[in-house]
This record gives sequence, C-alpha cells and structure tokens, in this order.
Amino acid sequence: MNIKKISPNSTIYKSNSLMSSIFDLTLQEQRIVLILISMVNPKQDQEFQLYKMPVEMFKRIVGLEGEGYYSKMEAIISKLMRRAFKIDDPDGGWLILNWLSSCEYKKGEGAIELEISAKLKPYLIDLKSHYTSYRLKNILPLRSGYSLRIYELLKQYEPIGERYLSLEELRQLMEIPNDEYAIYNNFKRKVILHAQKELLEKTDICFDFKEKKRARRVVGIMFFIRRNAQEEDKTIDMIAGDD
Repeated sequence: MNIKKISPNSTIYKSNSLMSSIFDLTLQEQRIVLILISMVNPKQDQEFQLYKMPVEMFKRIVGLEGEGYYSKMEAIISKLMRRAFKIDDPDGGWLILNWLSSCEYKKGEGAIELEISAKLKPYLIDLKSHYTSYRLKNILPLRSGYSLRIYELLKQYEPIGERYLSLEELRQLMEIPNDEYAIYNNFKRKVILHAQKELLEKTDICFDFKEKKRARRVVGIMFFIRRNAQEEDKTIDMIAGDD
C-alpha cells in the first residue's frame, strides 16, 4: 500500500493490551508507528500489507532537513527496528517483540517500504472488543512524546472519565529513567503540566488532575478526563519538531 497522503481523519485502532504496553519510543518514532497503524483496517484486513512511504513524507514526519538525510533516515529506522517492547496478556502471559519486522529503501522509487511485525496482528486486526480508537489528527500536532503517551493512556479511559496511576506506574509506562525528572516538581512541570497544555490546545480530550499524597509525598495522580472542543480538521502540516 502506498502512503502518499496522510488523512487527518484516519483512525488508529489498538487493543487495550497494546495501549497499556510498556515501550520507549521517541516522538518521531511514535509518529512513524502510528501512521503505519492508521493504514491498517481492523475490520477488513486479514493480514498486514507492505506500506510504502515516500522519503519526502518520512523527512517531514521526523523533521529531517539539509544534507545527509539518507544516512540519518537509515539511523532512525535502524534504531526503531531495535525497539523491543513487552505486551502483558490478561491470562498472565506476555510477549516481547519489535514494531517492525523489516524496512527496505527503494532508491528508484524514492520511498521506504515498512513491514509491521506479524506478531502484532491480534492487537491491531479483527478487534471486536477491548480496544481504543482515535484519529490521527489528534496526535500528529503534539510536540512531546510524553504528551502523546499520556494522550493514549487517558484516551483509553475516556468512557470512564478518570484514571488513577501511581507515579511509579506512570513513569514505567512512559519509560522515564529514574534519574530523569527525579524531583517531582520537575516531573510535574515538564511532563504533566506540559501534556495538560498540549492536549487542551491540540487534541479532542483534556484533563484535570489531583495528586495523591502519602506522608506529604506525591505517590500518584488521579486524572479527570473530559471531551475538548477543538477546531475541525486540525492541520497535519505541522508534524516536525520536538521539545
């Protein structure tokens, strides 16, 4: 399948097990993966296709400019190919896999051909229940990988309207190292408050939150999720850049 145009209304469908998986992806890597997933039709597709993305589109998605972008493109894809992650199943089992099983640069076509790992099929295809969906236009304008991840974690619980996450669980789900934002006020400012502002400005949901304390120490956060009035068909042209 040729990915020549990104539709703002393309919908991403993920099983809730995949939504709650623990993974470490940069903002650019998340964009690549989510654009691919938006190409999957969970009701009609029986198998994953090979998805061909023009190099010019890839450059825009990851923000590549200037000379030497082919070697940079190869480095980005090679790193993404090594991003193993874990999915926990309700029965107590687990699966460790990679997002992509292959990527081929088609020099004569000015495109790269990407293949989603076949083991992801039960989490993206033939979903009948226990899944979450959202439109591509709500995440591509985000400038922070943490904001994108918080969006997914809250979108999953939008029908309930609230979600509690301990700080330890929240950091684990976003793969934030222990030495990064180790002081809570820094974590709150750089991750929580930044995501709150971005989601309010750019997505279809927003949130308030309340801190849970134990012995005057913040140990968890209760998120209160609500729908957000937004502009119709937010532009997808603004998909480069990272905080």
